[in-house]
Amino acid sequence: MAYAPTNNLQVPGWVMQPAGLAFASQGNSLAVNMAAQGPIGPAGADGAGVIQCLKTNSEIFVVLAGRPVMVNDANSFRLAKGDTLANQCVGVVATNCNAGANAEVILTGLISQADWTGVTGTIDLTPGDEYFLSTAVSGILTNIPPDTAGIGICQRIGVSIDSRQMFVSIESPTVL
Repeated sequence: MAYAPTNNLQVPGWVMQPAGLAFASQGNSLAVNMAAQGPIGPAGADGAGVIQCLKTNSEIFVVLAGRPVMVNDANSFRLAKGDTLANQCVGVVATNCNAGANAEVILTGLISQADWTGVTGTIDLTPGDEYFLSTAVSGILTNIPPDTAGIGICQRIGVSIDSRQMFVSIESPTVL
């Protein structure tokens, strides 16, 4: 199955108020139109393009910055995995987060790290590559899109700007 990009992300159960974006409430979920443009005027301050929310780590261990996470309940997250739609990614953790602690979860925007080993298995990102949610291991990204029928979902999480930075732009998953 070929990877097909989308522009909308569904975040079930999480209520957020992203400024300057087109969004619509759908029951207890939020649909964010990533193609929306902000108001006319001068560019915002650094970080103004990052959409994030504060949630609690429900894992029993430290979740490393950059790892993809899913909704655990309305106030918490756990590591995402591309094995089923139920485990799809809704964001990436902005900084390392201890078990039971709060962390910023990036829904869209730039994340920078000196070492991506805990997220991708390599120190550096491959510039220009798209990164996808792993179907095999929770909380891991891969630059090889899954395409084997019946193994789960294909979900693009972002694209590397250079060896240290990824622009997070999570897309709706495609069932394989």
